[in-house]
Amino acid sequence: MMDALDCIPCLVRQSLHVARMATPDEAIHEEVLRKTLRYASELNLRQAPLLSQWVYQEVRKQSGLDDPFLEVKRESNRMAWKHYSKWKEIILKSDTPLVNAARMAIAGNIIDYGVNANLDTDDIPALLEKSYEDPLLGEVDEFLDTLREAKDILYLADNAGEIVFDRLFIELLNRDGITVVVKGGPAINDALMEDAQAARLQELCQVIDNGNDGPGTLLDYCSPEFVERFKKADMVIAKGQANYETLVGYPRSIYFLLKVKCPLVGTHIGSEVGSLVIHKNKFTAPQTESQPAPAETVTQKNETNPNQKEQKMTPMGDGTGPMGQGPKSGKGMGPCGGGRGPGRDQGQTEGQVENFGGRGMGRGRGGGMGRGQGGGRGRGMGAGGGGGGGRGQGRGRGQA
Repeated sequence: MMDALDCIPCLVRQSLHVARMATPDEAIHEEVLRKTLRYASELNLRQAPLLSQWVYQEVRKQSGLDDPFLEVKRESNRMAWKHYSKWKEIILKSDTPLVNAARMAIAGNIIDYGVNANLDTDDIPALLEKSYEDPLLGEVDEFLDTLREAKDILYLADNAGEIVFDRLFIELLNRDGITVVVKGGPAINDALMEDAQAARLQELCQVIDNGNDGPGTLLDYCSPEFVERFKKADMVIAKGQANYETLVGYPRSIYFLLKVKCPLVGTHIGSEVGSLVIHKNKFTAPQTESQPAPAETVTQKNETNPNQKEQKMTPMGDGTGPMGQGPKSGKGMGPCGGGRGPGRDQGQTEGQVENFGGRGMGRGRGGGMGRGQGGGRGRGMGAGGGGGGGRGQGRGRGQA
């Protein structure tokens, strides 16, 4: 994320909200909060999404509920279906049905119990009406052009309830080659396979899960099968703010469809909190001549889940990604802009401020060099070379 230090207090607050939502037991509330504070104190604070994942795993463990949000999600799906026909009729009668279907899918992003633990299902219809009236900002025309050309579209869903309005958008696309992705395990009120079935998405397209229970899309912890699909798809559409936070800067084209709910995200995108946005991922494609040899497969353990088996993963060989990962050499672009700062094992990055300062951190194995530009000072993070840190776009090129 842009400046993950600012995310930590927010995530600590969320841990208490979610614990209270999962159970009325105050002893569990205190235990979750204390453990969250201890875990946050030991975590690499630039990896806020991992804290978020850990919090929800801990809430499940302490409450004894495999999915504390199960009933909330089911109620959200029922509510959305209750209003589905009305919204479909409104959208089909509009001058731009596909644009307005996309607008409605983004408006449905208000169904977020991670950001608003006090959200009442009865209030959602009125919130949807209000949100739908907002202008749709960002790269709308380019998004539609890419939709027309793409033959293999990967659609990363976000929340239950919201996924019903995703169905409305997908239904209006009326085409083959679409795969919807849900979470592999409970994460707040994020959509699982049961929610996709409740939205009857299998009638329209293929549905898979990403093999992980973290908010957003933590590629290092997703299944190899999903990661392969993610890399090869002609077009990736990622719903919601958590997907933005975990994927922005990854070295491929991604269209983020989200309602801005956080000042940091709003600053990075250039839109106010509450905006409905289609935002294309900004990155610089690696130069052919600088491509390293294929990276060796390494073993990485999911530290947020000690019981999970070690996973085989292939680091991003071009040195890029949300955290500027990659061995030896390559270009890196992250959500946190470039900057100047030392990396581990003599890796260095340097960059230039564009609009605002930020900070980042980077690791380079084998004395890599990197460059970045976009938002302030930062350190690129990755196993070699460097990438972006700080706010804005970052581009780093490292060499061993």
